[in-house]
Amino acid sequence: MSFTERFNQLAAIVSNELGVQTKDITLNTRLREDLKIDGDDVDVLFCKIAEQFGVDWQGFVFYRYFHEEPHLFSLTF
Repeated sequence: MSFTERFNQLAAIVSNELGVQTKDITLNTRLREDLKIDGDDVDVLFCKIAEQFGVDWQGFVFYRYFHEEPHLFSLTF
């Protein structure tokens, strides 16, 4: 499978999960900064990517790049 075919598969996953048009997804698109997703939305997206491509996210430090979903306790303090 070519790089372009794999990228198109990845763009389709992002598009389906986030409701973003595939034409707006490029090699330079950043999830948090450009697509404004964080927390649980990223987690769901990563699970879909892992299923499709067999990615092992073990060792990836999620909170280095993304934030937790806000919850009542975090908003209080």
